[in-house]
Amino acid sequence: MSNPALNPAQTVSFTDTCQRAWCVASAPNVTNTCTGGTVTAVALTGSIAVAGTQVGAGTATPTT
Repeated sequence: MSNPALNPAQTVSFTDTCQRAWCVASAPNVTNTCTGGTVTAVALTGSIAVAGTQVGAGTATPTT
């Protein structure tokens, strides 16, 4: 996810549902370079949820 604006995007939330139910590894290792909020990736499920985060100006990426 990126934010090309000069100001941060406030209170960003979304759920990404993968095409395959097993897109999240059996031992998820979530890294979140956004400010605050939570990233949830439950082992062996098909979705990743980001809630209440702030995306700074430029690029910030929550990855699993």
